[in-house]
Amino acid sequence: MTLLKKKSTLQPLNQLPFNRESIRRVCPSWIQDVQVFDVIESTNTYLKETAPHTSTLVVAHHQSAGRGTHQRSFYCAPHEGLYVSFCVNEKIGFPISLVIGASIINALRDHGYSPKIKWVNDIMIENKKVGGILCETYAHGVIVGFGINVSVSSFPPELRESAGSLHEFTHEDVNLLELCASILNHFTINMKHPRRVQHIVNQHLVHHLQNVIVYHLNKKYVGTLLGINEAGHLLLNTRNGQVSFNTTVQSIELNHD
Repeated sequence: MTLLKKKSTLQPLNQLPFNRESIRRVCPSWIQDVQVFDVIESTNTYLKETAPHTSTLVVAHHQSAGRGTHQRSFYCAPHEGLYVSFCVNEKIGFPISLVIGASIINALRDHGYSPKIKWVNDIMIENKKVGGILCETYAHGVIVGFGINVSVSSFPPELRESAGSLHEFTHEDVNLLELCASILNHFTINMKHPRRVQHIVNQHLVHHLQNVIVYHLNKKYVGTLLGINEAGHLLLNTRNGQVSFNTTVQSIELNHD
């Protein structure tokens, strides 16, 4: 895969519409097709059902049935978020959920935010979830999906305490095209540099070096969260020694005992 080549435009990105033509112009060259929907059930579901052979990017202005991990729903406000999925058809020697997570962290930092990763699929700012990640295998590779709350004006009552939107943490408007381009460019770099991803995740991991409880495969583990190793496995220092986990950890919470 090659990095995005700079292309001359008559307008800066923040003046271009967020449509298929503009998205194609900012995509890395390895993405071969772009599809944009005003409303779709789920960008991940669409790619799983259509199973394209080529690297395809799908963007929706609204998802009527957005999905998260563990079959949870993901709230998507119409035209107030960035909802994207794309196919990766080559092997990456690192957990792809961490690669896209690090890429979102990079992009949000470029825009002046101070985000963190809550293992393994939540993007947080000031203890509020502003984004989520869902990676799934399909017939020809892996689908990488993410949603970011950009200018959500109102959340359902059950999410108002835990969910947040980028506009709450800045006085400037966030340009969807710029943010999308930044995430894709960082992903293109990060997928080739696992040590870089390891560093980014460890620098921005919620509860890093704190005493936590890890729930994995219906078991509970207590110890100090050390971060991730070179293979992308989560490390926990327990009373019985060091334990490593893959990305199937159910949850991590602070241990107050």
